[in-house]
Amino acid sequence: PVSAPLREGDQVITGATGIAVLFLRDDTRIAMDPDSRLRIHEYRHDDAKVRAGRIRLELLRGSAQVTTGELAKTRPERFVFEAGGQQIRVHGTVFGANTQGQFSVRQGRVAVEQGGKSLGELNAGEMLDLATGAAPVKTQGSLPFQAPDPTRVGINRDQFFGPDPGLQSQSGPAAAGTYVHVRGGAVILAQGGGDVVLMQGETAMAPAGGGVPMK
Repeated sequence: PVSAPLREGDQVITGATGIAVLFLRDDTRIAMDPDSRLRIHEYRHDDAKVRAGRIRLELLRGSAQVTTGELAKTRPERFVFEAGGQQIRVHGTVFGANTQGQFSVRQGRVAVEQGGKSLGELNAGEMLDLATGAAPVKTQGSLPFQAPDPTRVGINRDQFFGPDPGLQSQSGPAAAGTYVHVRGGAVILAQGGGDVVLMQGETAMAPAGGGVPMK
């Protein structure tokens, strides 16, 4: 992988058989199912000032599981995940969502909002279904996903984020960024009018300056 700062507005797109797992430097992880699209609206991170960070992600299509990292644990109000027109406010959690208006929580707690109005809170083991268009329906259970549980996907943080010299610039440690690793199928990572196709086992990162992502 190539280390470079994250560009807000990046999109990750999985194909019909593709599965992608994204890792952010604060240890937030997003596992995307096939035929899904995720936009990174905002990502600000500083290792020395984690509590000052901000993350806003939007699931535009498909399904995804999210394991929140250090920011959501220390400043949950600064982490926002959107899907199907709803916003999810988290409290140090592992949750899943799709763009059909369905949400589930495996660990922790989330609040689902729309237009600033609360649609309900979910605790571990609960689901919320807004897909019917009627009143929100809360039940016990969990949404099905094809992507792996992001908490069980191992990564070498030194390789991805430093201090591996191969991932450092001459000016110091590798900067913060978003990496995409493909577990199966194919994934398209798009940025700045360009894209790169990743096959199973490949990793890429969006480069600084808004250019085409590099493997």
